[in-house]
Amino acid sequence: ICGTIPHGDPKEIQGIRSGIRHGIREIVSAPQNKDAYSVIFETSASVGCRLTVPPRSEIKPLRLSLRSTAFSYFGKEYKLNLCGRFQITNATVVLETVSMLARNGFSLSEEFIQKGLSLAKIPCKFEILSVSPTIIADSTHSPVAIETVCLSMADFRDRIGECVRLCLPDGNLAEQYVRILSEMGYRVSMTLLLSDRTEIDGITYRFPRKKELIKTALQNLKPNETLLISGPHAFTEDIRY
Repeated sequence: ICGTIPHGDPKEIQGIRSGIRHGIREIVSAPQNKDAYSVIFETSASVGCRLTVPPRSEIKPLRLSLRSTAFSYFGKEYKLNLCGRFQITNATVVLETVSMLARNGFSLSEEFIQKGLSLAKIPCKFEILSVSPTIIADSTHSPVAIETVCLSMADFRDRIGECVRLCLPDGNLAEQYVRILSEMGYRVSMTLLLSDRTEIDGITYRFPRKKELIKTALQNLKPNETLLISGPHAFTEDIRY
């Protein structure tokens, strides 16, 4: 099962190529960018490995809300208690994996598949902790994943507004978020960073203690302001808790 390979990561792409050549018989892959897909496709073809990628033409979003997601795939409807358009793509990879298992003698009933998807919970993966005000936790640290988070927020712009308060670990992650959000027309009202020092610089606040960071992050949070907690999983999970 191959997830989305970060753009321009030749080392990871080479790792996939090496794995295929060492005897993998079948791959279910998330949609890839052109370069990654070409490597996976050509390597699979050279060793007779079956490659399945969910066709975008068969994916139809039916409902996107802050509490759940509904979509159809090859005409069948499915429901997720997860938020974010990208979760639909993840779910279709699951569905293709289930089909692959069935081809190899491990079949699941349609009822189990529907129930499994509807009950799935993924903490810190565009997880909505609160709707009013909106608080989102998403563990990520790569530019591609940051863009996915921002695009997921854009689906709910009319409901959650265009003002974002960021809660992150100190480092270049904050700069990437601010740049991408600004390019998409969002306004970053405050950036709160877990740092090794206490410092206030304009709308950027640094705190060495998590308690101070969280207290300030929640203080006077407006209904039309989204608090986005993000960063590596260990940071996001801790702040989420």
